[in-house]
Amino acid sequence: MTKLSKRLKRLRVEAGLNQSQFAKAVGVTRACVARWENGEASSMVVRNALSVCEILNTDLNYLFHGKAKPAPLELGALHKSITIADGISDGWTSKARASIVAVIYKMLSEGETKSSITLSQIRKAEKLNKAA
Repeated sequence: MTKLSKRLKRLRVEAGLNQSQFAKAVGVTRACVARWENGEASSMVVRNALSVCEILNTDLNYLFHGKAKPAPLELGALHKSITIADGISDGWTSKARASIVAVIYKMLSEGETKSSITLSQIRKAEKLNKAA
């Protein structure tokens, strides 16, 4: 297992996510996550690496090189973000879904309540994602 694979697994476990939950949030299969965690993480494509960093609230430099300290992760907000996104992201691309999870997580981390996150805010985030 490479250092990258170990860091990835540690960050996922610290986030309280099993491989299936993490895979769904990133938009890949559970088998893909297992391969990454068993030494094939260097084969991760850039778009997946960016999604991984968004979901685990870290950066590419830490994930690939271990040189930066990962940002603190609010597990409750992450779980709520994934749950909310699961309810509204049916049929969205994995990139859009990862972006929505990140937007919802940021809102929850900044004190928004689940009930104050409106569908219009989510749709606005989706439009911004498509424009990017």
